[in-house]
Amino acid sequence: MSYTWVSQIMGTLYTPLKALFHRYVNSRPLWRNFLPVSLTLLVVLGDLITPAYIPFLGFYFFPIYLAVWFCNVEIIGLVVFFSVVVSMYTTSKNIPPSEPVFFILLAYLSLLIVFVGFAAVIARMKVAFSLLESENRRDGLTGAASRRWFYVVAHAEKMRSTRFGDSMVL
Repeated sequence: MSYTWVSQIMGTLYTPLKALFHRYVNSRPLWRNFLPVSLTLLVVLGDLITPAYIPFLGFYFFPIYLAVWFCNVEIIGLVVFFSVVVSMYTTSKNIPPSEPVFFILLAYLSLLIVFVGFAAVIARMKVAFSLLESENRRDGLTGAASRRWFYVVAHAEKMRSTRFGDSMVL
């Protein structure tokens, strides 16, 4: 079976999504904080208005990812808090009243572990990525700036010189 239509659709969507992502990354901090919080509230609304037997857990991961990767600690805490609390509320609708307290606490604890654990894994990936990025800027033997870092700095200087109308010297 050929999946060429899937690759055509993905190829068509890749460039606009990449441009949108770069605009988001380079946007102001207020916009970067607004997007994860608004997405979380949208998922919370969807979770509260749909029947309790429809799981919404997977939809919380994208706002948590955005918050951990791009926002400050307060926004991360807010997004994870709303995700855990609303998920616990909707889970409580599915738990029969005759269940022992231990099983109810176990269900709530599993939600807490999933969301906080996901946020911790993304935070660790962010630290590892920034460490790798900083190591990539310098030569390990000499400590001199790498060619890639030179191109990054040269591009930034070119943009600065065109913005202010100054000349540029290498």
